[in-house]
Amino acid sequence: MRVQRASVTIDERETRSIGRGFLILLAVTHDDTEAQAVKLADKLCSLRLFEDADGKINLTLDEVGGEIIIVSQFTLYGNCRKGRRPEFLNAARPETAIPLYEKFVSLVRAKGYHVETGEFGAYMAVDSVNDGPFTLIVDTKDLKPPSNRTEVSFMKVITTVVGELGTNCYLLIDEATREAALIDPADSPDELSALIEREGVTLRYILLTHGHRDHTLAAPAMHKRYPAAAVYIHRLDANGSGIYHYPLEGVIDSLNYYDEGDTLPLGSLTISVLYTPGHTAGSVTLKVGDALFVVGDTLFAGSCGRTDLPGGDPMEMLASLRRLGRLEGDYTVYPGHMDSTTLAREKQYNPFIRQALR
Repeated sequence: MRVQRASVTIDERETRSIGRGFLILLAVTHDDTEAQAVKLADKLCSLRLFEDADGKINLTLDEVGGEIIIVSQFTLYGNCRKGRRPEFLNAARPETAIPLYEKFVSLVRAKGYHVETGEFGAYMAVDSVNDGPFTLIVDTKDLKPPSNRTEVSFMKVITTVVGELGTNCYLLIDEATREAALIDPADSPDELSALIEREGVTLRYILLTHGHRDHTLAAPAMHKRYPAAAVYIHRLDANGSGIYHYPLEGVIDSLNYYDEGDTLPLGSLTISVLYTPGHTAGSVTLKVGDALFVVGDTLFAGSCGRTDLPGGDPMEMLASLRRLGRLEGDYTVYPGHMDSTTLAREKQYNPFIRQALR
């Protein structure tokens, strides 16, 4: 539903609200899958439902700076064919519906939108101003698979914020094989180890986007706990000096080096390495299929990494941003700090990428 505003009050105790955007009433049936959640998130976030300057329905939610509120509503699967009381046998049970609801919410948030939600199973009072009115029914069974998301169905990304500088540490999981890569373990090895054990995955790699200590501090401890996991960093950042770098040569046995064009298999996934210097001399971006980037401190939502620290170079940063900005298609962007975003959003609104593309 396209709305001017919407809110949900949960159990008469808490109200969550948005301004202009989408109110999504989400129902899950028995045979729904994570792959369908991916298709639905991609479709809804790319729909052109807003008027442009000529009054034509031509703009996406992203282009109008819209927000999203997602409310679970199993009654959408109500069947009124017989009798006067609807039955809800087509609605999935909570043990099936809740994980898919949460997966859908995480997928939409990963695209960089401000997202509010209801609370599954709670009593909710939903208030909205339908803008138009404009309401659509979108069934995942009618959607074609997204053309540039061939691997994302088998992929799970868990973000853990650690360290004094709030670094995003990512656990990338191939759900087909339960193999995983830990990216930028900045701190809190006990917390990260507990996450790995809780997920029940085999840690294949510890991957570092650059050599600053706020991204590498826990790498030696994690390698001691998971010695079979290969540790990778770009050679130019492996032995950096100064208070910002954490030299790893000699600290981690059998340290591995990757560079432009290298690939690492992770179960059914492929991690490709893009050399993107600028924040440091050895910064890399990790690209997973045609689905996502883990960019370290090269690119942020609305900004980019600083270049005034040892090893930083503003001209190399511009060249790296230009390279990312010229890539075709869209990607979910997972930065080293703060919220995730999308490459399409940054191409349109990020002043540093826009400058690099001039």
